[in-house]
Amino acid sequence: MKTIGLLGGMSWESTLGYYRAINEGIKKMLGGLHSAKVAMYSVDFEPIEKLQHAGDWEGTAKILIKDAQSVQAAGADFYKGRLISNYGLKVLVPNENDRQIVHNIIYQELCLGKIESDSKAEYLRIINTLASQGAEAVILGCTEIGMLVNQIDTNVRLLDTTAIHAGKAVKYATT
Repeated sequence: MKTIGLLGGMSWESTLGYYRAINEGIKKMLGGLHSAKVAMYSVDFEPIEKLQHAGDWEGTAKILIKDAQSVQAAGADFYKGRLISNYGLKVLVPNENDRQIVHNIIYQELCLGKIESDSKAEYLRIINTLASQGAEAVILGCTEIGMLVNQIDTNVRLLDTTAIHAGKAVKYATT
């Protein structure tokens, strides 16, 4: 089995979800007492968040690159992801006010492990708004969002990038 490199989510709560999903996938695929071989580095999000809010994307990148190199040095079998921009998809983005709501819920609640029913209702409202504008699916593009909303909460197809990524990591590790 290959070693999966995991640079932890931008909060330990989402890292927990990744770790669980990967190990559940390995258990389902291989059975018995198998669990994933994982080289994991969990980042301290506070300095990263400060750099992001200051617009220092170069400083953010330096931290994440260094941390990713630590994962690789720990023995992870890395692969390069492919961009999907050439599939001709039409992308809808929430309006500025809704983007701010999404941002605030992620940083002020989900990254702190808080799951609030009012916040879930706001996310579902935003998802339904996108669907009414023609969205066929909604990408949950932040590792924390899947902690708040799940497919059972809506008829709109949700693409949880955490679950998708974990599934691909399991497949990669076992082939």
